[in-house]
Amino acid sequence: MKMLFLFICFLSSCFSSNSKYTEVFKGIWEWDDSHGNTFELVVFQKEDSIKGTHCAVFYNGEKIDCSYKEEITFNGIVLNNTADVYFISGFSNSRGKAKLSIINNSIKWEIIQPPKEEYYLPKKAILNQKVK
Repeated sequence: MKMLFLFICFLSSCFSSNSKYTEVFKGIWEWDDSHGNTFELVVFQKEDSIKGTHCAVFYNGEKIDCSYKEEITFNGIVLNNTADVYFISGFSNSRGKAKLSIINNSIKWEIIQPPKEEYYLPKKAILNQKVK
């Protein structure tokens, strides 16, 4: 009887509704450089699915690459502390691919397949979570 109880407890823990994923990417993340260029990601994560919006402002506001009316501009799949995402440039409406990685409580953004048309997003950036 005791063995049956332990077996049932084991099975219930295997099939519980608790997710094995932690939502490490979720939040608002920002980057800026010494030239005044800025980049922001708003990230939504549910289990291994990630999506969000972006906004980048380059050349003192002369080039803006943002989502239109907070439209989702990237999505992808999380595996451990990395995510491969496909994104749409708000400047040219052209598609690219980036890798997001969690490194020391920051997000590393790296474009691994740039859009074929003009875009204004950093090729690489370390974004910090926005303080509320």
